[in-house]
Amino acid sequence: MPEAFRGGAKTLPGELQDIVTAAWTRLQAASDQFGAALAQARRMNMDVASMASLVMAHEALRAAWTAALAEAVPPEAVPSAERLQERWLRVLHQAMPLRAAFNDAVAQYNEAIHTFPAWLIAKAFRFLPAGPVSRLTEAR
Repeated sequence: MPEAFRGGAKTLPGELQDIVTAAWTRLQAASDQFGAALAQARRMNMDVASMASLVMAHEALRAAWTAALAEAVPPEAVPSAERLQERWLRVLHQAMPLRAAFNDAVAQYNEAIHTFPAWLIAKAFRFLPAGPVSRLTEAR
């Protein structure tokens, strides 16, 4: 994100923003939302709602990223846009093994809380099935 746009929008309430400023502002907001969802998912990593929130925040970040590339990067800066897109895809591919490991752990946990005798303990302590991280690393 350009240094000028870090820390929020520089416009006053009611003041119009140009397309570039609006795109970077949406990207910053989506980034903040993803950070909050990631923090929540770290605290409650076996909570289905937290993981669904993380996936939704990631989708919002992906959409804002795509819009920022389309609207905020000038057409003559195609190499820059391509480098930014390559960086995005590289980060997504780095996350794939982590997502797979997490989803494997979720599957093992969900299987374990449904087998005897762990089922009795899970029921007594109200352990609920966990949610996997799905679609988080799919590139579009």
